[in-house]
Parts: sequence; C-alpha cells; structure tokens
Amino acid sequence: MINDLNRFSPDGHLLATGGQDSLVKIWALKTAEIYFNDCSRLTSNLTKQQTEILTNRFQEFHQETLSDTQTSTTTINTKLGLHENQAPLYPKPFCELKGHQASVLDVAWSKSLFVLSSSMDKSVRLWHLSRSECLCFFRHIDFVSAIAFHPRDDRYFVSASLDG
Repeated sequence: MINDLNRFSPDGHLLATGGQDSLVKIWALKTAEIYFNDCSRLTSNLTKQQTEILTNRFQEFHQETLSDTQTSTTTINTKLGLHENQAPLYPKPFCELKGHQASVLDVAWSKSLFVLSSSMDKSVRLWHLSRSECLCFFRHIDFVSAIAFHPRDDRYFVSASLDG
C-alpha cells in the first residue's frame, strides 16, 4: 500500500500533499493569511508578475473559503476532533495540481515556490503556484520514487527511479 505524503514549503506557510488519487494538493495554513495578502513577503525569489498572480489567487481563494465556511453546516473536523475554527489548515486546498496518471510518490519545494512531483506514472512534473498547469515533465522508464531540488541552486533537481 502506498502511503500519502506531505511536505511543507520552505517558509512553512504551505503544505503539499500527494497520494493515490494522482493529485498534488497545496494547502494553506490559516496563519499564513497575512503573508498571502502581499505574496512578496513569502519569498524574494518571485517575479512581480508571479507575486501579483499569487496574491490575487489567494484573495479569491480566501473569499471563497470564507463564504463556504459561513454556509456550511458541518462545524466539526471529525478527523482532528476540532471545531472548524481550531483547524490549522483551510478546509479545502488552495489548489490541486492535475497531470499525473498514477499515485504521487514524492513532492519537493524550491525557495521560489516551484513544486516537483514524482509518480508511479514514471514521470517528474514541475509546477509553479502562479500557474494551474504543469510547466514541464520529465520521463523515466520506471517509477520515480524520490526527488529533490539542489540545496543552493533550485534551477537544478535530482530524481531517483527504480530504473537504477
């Protein structure tokens, strides 16, 4: 059985999860709201256009989430046993990254909010939170079990596959 995985962004305000549903979901911590009102505070590595797009996307997400919460009749988070106000994450993902055709095995964050995901579909996909589609994908001949950005230069990454 494949275990679902999760990784926090370098700044700790976002959580990427992946699993058997082949989706990469990005969750926002409620405490990150002040950072998202001006995404330039999240990282200095974003372009002006990326900052504006992310700020607008988060404001739309936040407004939609507030209206959903106000009209929702479910106020108990059954998994955590918390009232919705006490849950650390917003009740729905900030975004879902769709493209993999099989279970997601690993995710990795760059300092500039790029996300890598690897999968049993034998691919690595590169995403950025300012875009809803995959920016690029890389093929292997077997499952890609692990990925990581270079620690000093996130223009580079490594991937590990069962192809050796």
